[in-house]
This record gives sequence, structure tokens and C-alpha cells, in this order.
Amino acid sequence: MYGLFNSPYFEDSYFTRTQPPLSRYVIGIGRRLGGLEWSEINTPWNWSFDLRRNEQNGAKPSNSLLWWSRLPMVVLAIGSWTILFGLIHKATSPLAGYIWLLFGIISPYFHLHLSRAMADSVLLFCCVLVILTSYFTLLHLRQPQPTSRWKWHLWLLTISVGICVGATGAAKLNGLALAPVGLLIGAGVIHRYPATLRQRWLMAGASVLVVGVCSLLIFVALNPYLWPNPIMRTKIMLDQRTFEMTDQQRFFAEQGINSLSKRMTIVPLRIFSNYAPILPNKALPINLALFILGLYVIIKRIRVETFLQPRSLALLSVMVPGFFVSFPSLLTLLDWERYYLFPIFFVTITIAIGLAEVIERGYALLRPN
Repeated sequence: MYGLFNSPYFEDSYFTRTQPPLSRYVIGIGRRLGGLEWSEINTPWNWSFDLRRNEQNGAKPSNSLLWWSRLPMVVLAIGSWTILFGLIHKATSPLAGYIWLLFGIISPYFHLHLSRAMADSVLLFCCVLVILTSYFTLLHLRQPQPTSRWKWHLWLLTISVGICVGATGAAKLNGLALAPVGLLIGAGVIHRYPATLRQRWLMAGASVLVVGVCSLLIFVALNPYLWPNPIMRTKIMLDQRTFEMTDQQRFFAEQGINSLSKRMTIVPLRIFSNYAPILPNKALPINLALFILGLYVIIKRIRVETFLQPRSLALLSVMVPGFFVSFPSLLTLLDWERYYLFPIFFVTITIAIGLAEVIERGYALLRPN
């Protein structure tokens, strides 16, 4: 039976409060494709019990259940990498794009965290859709044709950005950090919309508002738990997440990052060494230097071209949402691998661009005249 949005499963409980359900929908699609029946689904894992006790309670999933639950995550991860390959290829060079693909192929970190039947792949894919729709919106503004059809096309693209932002929040609560991406669309409107300055500012404000409203509508629409009282129940979910994070700090105190000095030591080590694309655990200076070079290349091209060229639009569309969604992870209070996913993802892009710059400049110097 499908479409039972008034099902008791959407009533107030730990599972409806702890995180939005979009990732569970995706897992369910995978299980349905595998032909799995309800009787084959494991009971919830109890972390206060050991493996044997959970097995006795039927909480250990079968190999078939795991395979079909993980399949959609792998597909979405491949989709995310493919879309970013196209944008990196357009924004910088083909070499940077292929280095990016290579990093994805050889990375044990991404293999592990983007193949699990959890929210990470869904969250990442929705974030990449925000990047893609933002790029198409900015690209549309680059070729202004002030007709009614052109304006409707612009509104549809702006709405699509808001829909993707809302879906990101519906995958996991920290996806709501992408809400400010509407400011990027507003900035593009101010620079490129064919009208007077006052009209451009009004249009920019309207664009930011549309992105915000559409994102909230989609966030609520995808979660039937919120329907009876969206504001109050969203607050309940945020309070639940705050409580869980406080509880995690108490139970996993040895993995806590509770001081600025520890954060300044641990976070760069994890991002630029332990889970970095080049020689993990051995090449922090190399990864950091390539990141700085890649960031320099990105900033230089954006500063010179601003909203004028497709490649600067692609860079803006990748890096601005990347910053918004990565920043909360840098404030994490626990040293857990998967909490670094977004900073590592976007740092890896920047390192790929930096390494491509080194190779291309080196080849130009060594090439015979």
C-alpha cells in the first residue's frame, strides 16, 4: 500500500523527530526494486545492546537487504561525482575534472560513507542539484532577453533552486544550511538583470524570497510529520537534534572537540591528512599547499570574470553552496569521520584544481618551444 501519509509511522516518535525522511524514502525505493517484503525488514538496531543481543532481536539486516538499501546510495554518489565532473571540466580544465574523477575512484573515505544506507549520499546529491540549478540560473542571466518567456524561464529556474534546497533539508537537517544560497541568485540578478538599478534590487529581493519560500514548502511537503503544525514540529526536530548532540558529547567524551585549540589541531588534520585525496596520513603540507593554490585559482577567476563567463558562473555555483553546507561541519563538537564529509568533498575539488594547475604549468615550462 502506497501513499498512506496519514500512517501511524508519521506520528510523533523518536524516528520522526530525529531526522527528515527523504533518505528513508530513497532506501525504501531500493528495497522495493529488490522485491523485498515487509517481513524481511530488520527491526531497529539498539545501540545499548551488543551484536549478539541485536541479532536475537532481529535487528541485524540480511546481506540482500543491505545490498538493495545501499544500491540507491551508490547510484546517487556516482551521479553527484558525474555532475561535478562536468562543472569542474567547464570551470577550470579537463585535467582538473579527470583528477577529480580519479580522487573519487581511489578514495576509501568516499567509498565507505557514500555507499552506506544512511543520509549522506542523498544529502550530497541534493546539494549537487542545488549547485546545478544555481549554475543554470546564473547562466540564464548571462544571456538576457527581456521578454515574458525569458522572465518566466528565470522564475522557473529560481523556483527549482528553492525546491532543491528544500530537498536537501528534507534529506538531513544540516542541509538547511544551504538556505542562504538564494543570496547567490540575488547577486546574479543585481549584476545581470536587464533593468534599472532599483528594479534589479527589487528583483533580487524577490528571487531570494522565492528561493526561501520554495525551500520551506518542499521541506514541509516531503515530511508528513510536519503537516499538522509545521512551525512547532520543526522546532521539536531541532530540539531533538540539539539534545542528541549534547547526549553524544556526554557518551563519547573522548571524541569530543570542546576547545578551540583541539579544533584547530584535529579538524585540519582530518581534512588535509587523514581523509585527504593524496597520501592520507602522510601529506598534510602537500594537500594544504594544493588547496591554497586551487583556492587562489578559483578566487582569481571569479574576481576577474565575476558573472561574465560560464566558467566563473560554474565556480561560483560550486564554491558558494560548498561553503554554506561545509561551514556547520567545521563547528562539529565530535571527531566523527562522517561529520567531515562536506568539507572533505569541497576541499577535494579545490585540491584537484590546484594539482591540475601545477601539472599544466609544469608541462608548459618543460614543453619544447
